[in-house]
Amino acid sequence: MIHPTTFTTPRLTLSPLTPEDVHDLHDIRSRDEVMKWSLKGTPDPTPQTTQEWLTRFLSPEISPDLGPRICYAIRINPTTTSPPPQGKVIGTLGLHTEPHPTTPSNNPKDIFELGYMFHPSVWGRGYASEAVSAVVDRWFCDPGAEDIRQLKELREKEREGVEVEKGLFGIVNQGNEASVGVLRKVGFTGPVEEMVEGDGRRSFVYWREF
Repeated sequence: MIHPTTFTTPRLTLSPLTPEDVHDLHDIRSRDEVMKWSLKGTPDPTPQTTQEWLTRFLSPEISPDLGPRICYAIRINPTTTSPPPQGKVIGTLGLHTEPHPTTPSNNPKDIFELGYMFHPSVWGRGYASEAVSAVVDRWFCDPGAEDIRQLKELREKEREGVEVEKGLFGIVNQGNEASVGVLRKVGFTGPVEEMVEGDGRRSFVYWREF
């Protein structure tokens, strides 16, 4: 995994996800109301499950189901007037590359996908929009964002010869209107495509070019 750069927004700090974050992360990933919207679809049953996922995710591994990636741990700034929990990880936000979900195997393309999840206790405060907006701005507008540059370069190295679609993509499960609202607020359009997951769940692809 690319080691991300720490930066702040008016209310949040986005920093590298670390092994020490496993307990806060399990408190998020063990909740059905969070994980039902994820690719996994089910909550982590034990802290060990979260630990195993985190260890693999933070490793240098590049494989068909784990492409080049960045993941930020999100915390509330200690100086903010927002309610607790300051200091705890309240969410994660990641950027990763993966094969375009609907292109044919004889003409593969990659996409850069943005994904995020937050603890239910902080839903409705605008933190998702604030964090996503900041990362999207760094992606499109900050040529000095070293972690994003490294992510793009690693994709080129690992997927040499495979074209990458322009812009950023977000894939949202059917019914997750809150997540759709976040993406639309920061300039994503769509849905540009519809997908059916292996378990029959429908999801929709949103996209932002600039």
